[in-house]
Amino acid sequence: MAEDKDLTLWKDRIRLALRDRAEVAHDEDWDKWEDAYCGEWGTGVPMPMNYTFAQFRALIPQIYFRNPGATVRTRRPGDNEEVKARAVEATEDYLVDEMAVKPTMKRATLDVLLYGTGFLKCGYDSEFGVPKEKGMAEVAGEIVDAGDTDLSRYDEDGNRIEYNAHVRDGMPWVIRVHPRDIVLDPLAMNPDLSDCRWIAHRIVRMLDDIKADSKYKHTKDLKATEPDERRYKALKDALGDTPEAERRAKTLGDAPCELWEIHDRKTGEVLVLSLDHDKWLRREVDEMQIDGLPFIPIIFNVNPKGFWGVSDAQILHPTQEELNTTRDLQKKYRQQGLRFLLAKEGALTTEQKERLRSGKLDVLVEISREHSGPLGDAIALINRFMPGDLDQWSATIQGDMRDLLGLGRNQMADFESSARRSATEAGIVQQNAQIRVDERRDILGDVLKRVLRLTIQCVFKFWTEEHYARIVGPDGTVQWHAYTGEELQGEYEFDIEPDDALPLTKMQRKSDSIGLVNTIAPVLSQLGLPQGALELIRQALRQHEGYNPESIVPHPQQPAPGMMPPEGMPQGMPQGMPQGMPQPMMGEGGPNADVPVPMPEMPFGG
Repeated sequence: MAEDKDLTLWKDRIRLALRDRAEVAHDEDWDKWEDAYCGEWGTGVPMPMNYTFAQFRALIPQIYFRNPGATVRTRRPGDNEEVKARAVEATEDYLVDEMAVKPTMKRATLDVLLYGTGFLKCGYDSEFGVPKEKGMAEVAGEIVDAGDTDLSRYDEDGNRIEYNAHVRDGMPWVIRVHPRDIVLDPLAMNPDLSDCRWIAHRIVRMLDDIKADSKYKHTKDLKATEPDERRYKALKDALGDTPEAERRAKTLGDAPCELWEIHDRKTGEVLVLSLDHDKWLRREVDEMQIDGLPFIPIIFNVNPKGFWGVSDAQILHPTQEELNTTRDLQKKYRQQGLRFLLAKEGALTTEQKERLRSGKLDVLVEISREHSGPLGDAIALINRFMPGDLDQWSATIQGDMRDLLGLGRNQMADFESSARRSATEAGIVQQNAQIRVDERRDILGDVLKRVLRLTIQCVFKFWTEEHYARIVGPDGTVQWHAYTGEELQGEYEFDIEPDDALPLTKMQRKSDSIGLVNTIAPVLSQLGLPQGALELIRQALRQHEGYNPESIVPHPQQPAPGMMPPEGMPQGMPQGMPQGMPQPMMGEGGPNADVPVPMPEMPFGG
């Protein structure tokens, strides 16, 4: 049976995109740059100085976000829109933690430094495709209510066929994708994929899991792409290097199979194929093309030759090799200087020579009586010197590497001691060095904003069940807000502060919390919002070890529905107000009269 012409066309596109990546991104050198970062120089470099690793480890903590999140503001007027914006912000804060955004972005940042480009992929429910229909699903022969998922991550017996712990049923997710597993439209140039028609993700799954996945069709004749190396070695040891060993390695159910998942912006489809298979495994509407392609590239150094970014490791590698050579010369000079002797022929036996060459301390060698006269007539120690230029070369090369990456000595946790500098000059140098670091941090801030946008759009589209968010209402009280994804839909702005990536010490947190209480709490009390003032005090106490905020400033007790407040207390007045706290301006019914009784805290999707 002839292969589908469209399928053949897409296979050719993938092969051409692989060649384009090799030409622009130099992926044939990626292994070399990885080895340099990991300090794997081979036997030819006995004395390496891994300054590439040191610089990357100094840079990453300065640019990734320690507390990823955003302030959400509505673009529409109205109190209800404000409440929705606060629910969106609370939902994002919860999802950022559940999806492990912080370690995912940190790992992708290392990809950018090593390969020039990093990738994040956003999705919903299943790692290998959004379910077409949600609701009822069949598991182990029983029909169950799947809610916001179709349980496609399980086989017919209820066993898992997906294993990423950060990809959860009925939840949005974001994962890091290795650049080796991505190819895209060779005509694309913009680093935000705005001009990219299609992108393909290489997926390697076990053959049994692919055949058990209900999203794939025509899997009966699908074969493993290549034998698993460890399994093939075990079979070859048992059966010999024979075609039978290779055949059995490929036919084992848990042998790996390589698939290509294509997201085509032109047709709005998601397509899945194997280069060794003659049928489409999946071809349907791409539910994740909500706001463009579901991939987020990260590029620090734009490449004028194409989409793929310029790798920092590529730029540093020649100077790193020069630094290794310099350090190797220093080691050789030290070795020669410590053990360099001249002896008259026959003055030392072979055994005595070996003892001197051993490098051990406290070696005693006796000179034969036949050699009369001064000892210096038989053996002479030649004092060698260490060329001072080697140290200067090493310092110069390290300075070149810092300049290439845009880091100063202070940012590498080192003191600048080359000359005396004025405070003004030091400030100018620090400011200029910080510009390039700030640029990278700003790029990661835009990436985080894109992640949050795609995540909340998944919530709008797929969360049909009721969820809950704990928010602070317009009156300053903590409320539980029930919502579905459709009810949260609106127009929002996501503000991310790049300084969130900077380290914040405990002392700074304590000082900021005290200053906030002194400034804001009196204002809240005068406005009739004492609960807000009390919450600020509790937050300040949480920054100081050894204090229990709940026992020092307990939460006000709301009367149960149908119960009257204690005698003498106005309707809606919170109980437990501390003496001396300015009393709120109470209107008819009070500002808290309509506040619902707080519900017990529960996870999202409860």
